[in-house]
Amino acid sequence: MRNESLKRKKTVLIATGGTGGHIFTGIALEEALNELARIVFVTSYYGLGKHILAKRGYKYYLIHARGVVGKSFFGKLLFGITLILGLFMSTFIILRERPVCVIGTGGFASFSPIFVAHMFGIYTLITEIDSIPGLATKVLSRFVDEVHLALQQAKKHLRRKHKVFVSGFPVRKEIKSITRQDDKRTIFVFGGSQGAHGINLLMLDAIKYLPKGYKIIWQTGVLDYEFVKSSVNYDGIEIYKFIDNMAQFYKRATLGVTRAGALTIAEISAVRLPCILIPFPHAAKKHQDYNAKLIESIGAGIVIKETELSGKLLGEKLIELLNDQEKLKSMQEKLSIIKVNGADSIKKRLEKCLA
Repeated sequence: MRNESLKRKKTVLIATGGTGGHIFTGIALEEALNELARIVFVTSYYGLGKHILAKRGYKYYLIHARGVVGKSFFGKLLFGITLILGLFMSTFIILRERPVCVIGTGGFASFSPIFVAHMFGIYTLITEIDSIPGLATKVLSRFVDEVHLALQQAKKHLRRKHKVFVSGFPVRKEIKSITRQDDKRTIFVFGGSQGAHGINLLMLDAIKYLPKGYKIIWQTGVLDYEFVKSSVNYDGIEIYKFIDNMAQFYKRATLGVTRAGALTIAEISAVRLPCILIPFPHAAKKHQDYNAKLIESIGAGIVIKETELSGKLLGEKLIELLNDQEKLKSMQEKLSIIKVNGADSIKKRLEKCLA
């Protein structure tokens, strides 16, 4: 009976880039739409997409897609070749799956499926969770049927204003539904899905200044895992290469130390986790700085540039905040201002299309 029901559903294609922010946005949309439609993913051969989607049992296709911003001449040539391949592969996928709607969640793996769908007259929609839209979003926004932004300030970076909606961040149900159970003394260090070398170095130094009794949960990323594990000397610490089930660790955390990627902003807002935000200094167009300033401007987080931070200062800030429960409570309350119902908003927009 379940298979017959799936056959009767219309198909929605979700095209997502290779980073955690793009992939988990796509998964949040799948969770919202799966009662209305049959969901199929498209992602890049390069990146985390195939691993995360396969582990969760989603149907997906792989296409060739690479970025172009900041690339060398060879990199730009490679981009052109993969773009042509991606267009051919996307055409095959769309002819095979016959979707009624194609949604892009950002990154160049979104470009080919959205472009081909548009040429076939299929309804197209893109989401953008960063405060400064990426190049793929800027180009696609000129002809897609709808653009959904997480943040109001992103709108000023798009030429087109018609059918642009500020819907909020699409956040997975497992993240939005958690109940915090922290013990007032747990630090959660995570630099995004691939870790953050700069934060790892700072935290290794900061630990020297922390008194005994704190608990530390630390996602190092694959590359730094052995280095951190062999260098750290602190009781009550848990070290992981990669954390797949972030909800279980958000639940336990009192205070975070992290980058300011859009996915991080979305999830700490959903779970109301106060954080010390250390923006990645080499992020394209300094978009992490803008993401972090948004949180700082409403009094919901502490922002410190990596170039202005030392292990000693980080340790002092951690102690200061963990000893000020009123400050942490205020930060938690202010995080509720950030909209995290983007997936539900998009679902409502598509109900007629999928009926």
